[in-house]
Amino acid sequence: MNLGSEKLSSLREAMKSKNIDVYIIPSTDTHLGEYVNPDLPNTDVLVVIGANDVVNPAAEDDPSSPIYGMPIIKARDARNIIVMKRGMGKGYAAIENMLFYNDKTKMLFGDAKSTLQNLVNEVKSL
Repeated sequence: MNLGSEKLSSLREAMKSKNIDVYIIPSTDTHLGEYVNPDLPNTDVLVVIGANDVVNPAAEDDPSSPIYGMPIIKARDARNIIVMKRGMGKGYAAIENMLFYNDKTKMLFGDAKSTLQNLVNEVKSL
């Protein structure tokens, strides 16, 4: 198991110990939306790590968008959303992601390694 997987496992365990229903979707798993989308309305916290276009609501909402019609992870359906990124940069499609401005979204900036460890520590301290 690599260090990233260990940190994700630690976060899952910490959230579970606090009875928080969580989905963690790393940017490398773009097909997970097929499986998690039906569960997202009942998900307490969705953690999006580094993803951009694959969680962008423009794929469903904006017919003029270059990603319109693309299958996405419907992150906005979760009760609370944490997006971990280095900054507010645009994705491959070079368009704004309105998910980042959703009232339910909290942006958590920094490199994934230290930011994820800090999140694990915070959840454990609840």
